[in-house]
Amino acid sequence: MRVAVALASSFGCGVRCSPPTAHGGRCSGRPKADRIAELSQRNLTLLPATIGETSSVHTIRRATADDGAILQEMLAIAADWRPDAPARSLAEIMAEPALAHYVAGWPAEGEVGFVVEDRRPLGAAWWRFFPDHDPGYGFVDGATPEVSIGVVADARGQGFGTLLLGALIEEARRGAARALSLSVASDNPAAALYQRLGFVTIGRVGGSFTMVLQLAA
Repeated sequence: MRVAVALASSFGCGVRCSPPTAHGGRCSGRPKADRIAELSQRNLTLLPATIGETSSVHTIRRATADDGAILQEMLAIAADWRPDAPARSLAEIMAEPALAHYVAGWPAEGEVGFVVEDRRPLGAAWWRFFPDHDPGYGFVDGATPEVSIGVVADARGQGFGTLLLGALIEEARRGAARALSLSVASDNPAAALYQRLGFVTIGRVGGSFTMVLQLAA
């Protein structure tokens, strides 16, 4: 199965939207939790009960604090996801506080991530908790972690985005999180993948959608 994952600015900054602090990081008119849960279940494509340690010759493993360089690389991919966007250096990405806080000091307590590899890193997905005073692009509240994901260009369209997100969702279902959020540019093809996995749009900030997957009432 081929999956179009271009790949997700999970914080929607591929459109150079303003940092969340400029608009408070909130989405007005957000549906109540039960409505979000209802929509999530309606859209949800069932995933395997467990995520295997390997997929073909590719290995998926938990990310650790030693994977900082990998997460930075995937953050840069996510930030400059558009094919015609000039690729910024890691130094330029990390010099922007609104981007750097997705990986700086990761993981804090309760934060989870996964890396997929085939002799080299192919992609990574992770979540981070943000406080009210320093929200991410897809901020909902301090108890809802925000997902970031990136896949290298030559590994896209092979299902790695689905694999990584599936691992995060399964981890959240085991009690690590009651909901997951993300932000994605409105014209990013990855939005269709998120919807298929159960994420629902709860608001729009600039050119990006804020999406939530509700896992517990």
